[in-house]
Amino acid sequence: MYVTNDFNQSNKKKKLTFEDISSKEDFLNKHYCSIKKDKRYIFQFYYGLGLDWLRLGNFDRAKKYFWQAFLTWPLSMDSLLKVINLNIMTNPYGYYSFKRNSALKKLIKNQRVLIIGSGPSANELTYIPDDIKIFTCNVGPRILLEKKLNRAIDLYYCAKGVISGNHKNENVIDMLLKFKIGLFIISGNELNKKNSKHKELYDKCIDAYHKDKGINNYYLNKLIGPDKTEEIKRYALSNNRTSAGLRLLQYALFFKARQIYLVGIDISEGGYFWGRNNIHEHLHIDKKFIGIVSKKYNNIYSAAEKSPILNYIKYRAL
Repeated sequence: MYVTNDFNQSNKKKKLTFEDISSKEDFLNKHYCSIKKDKRYIFQFYYGLGLDWLRLGNFDRAKKYFWQAFLTWPLSMDSLLKVINLNIMTNPYGYYSFKRNSALKKLIKNQRVLIIGSGPSANELTYIPDDIKIFTCNVGPRILLEKKLNRAIDLYYCAKGVISGNHKNENVIDMLLKFKIGLFIISGNELNKKNSKHKELYDKCIDAYHKDKGINNYYLNKLIGPDKTEEIKRYALSNNRTSAGLRLLQYALFFKARQIYLVGIDISEGGYFWGRNNIHEHLHIDKKFIGIVSKKYNNIYSAAEKSPILNYIKYRAL
């Protein structure tokens, strides 16, 4: 009466969409009486739907299905631990989120913040006032070295793959070791403590080390409401979360920075400030997000006079 577990795995090789998951939910509703007879299969179905919504960034739906999976778990401790771990990860009020949010609130509230990205407009940066908090991500700190701006980094966000993936040739670890970093947020298990340089960076930042995979859209939902995250994501076929630079903007807005300046956040595929080409995998959702918050919040400015971000916000000198 119902299909095999291949149905739950069918979208792994293609980009997942809102419509894909909705069709799975329709299938579940239509064939529920048959599916629930097999406890192992109903667990897998709930668990698969939870993972799908997690990938698409809808944490409320994800938690709903992970809880259903927990209630139907087939007496497997490994399965139970997976579900418990995912429920913790999707909970914006969990211990790790609470710890991270406490640190972010203390750093950001009522402060003037500069968010430095890796777009071409970062080359316009020549001076940073002493009262500005510096937020940057991925290879962004490189501009501080090139411009000989001798400043500490107040908040650094490292997205998945920056250290171990496509950016590994940019010597990110060596670059970061040159800075004093106030708050270090990393998306996952990017640091391999068996690697001496990775361990050195971890030990250097251990008191300010936090994790944020970037897929929990608690901040995003609060900032764009009443718009829904899945609605601005459902058309983003290439990626389902904002870029690292706009994750920093989410922090700054959510924790009530007084003024927020953007430089190198160009919302375009114009390349990196050091000349390398780029493919902006988050372009669609970034445009949707900045379009919404630029109308809702009047404290976001461009610190660059020549940037595509000026289509959304005004220029204001630091």
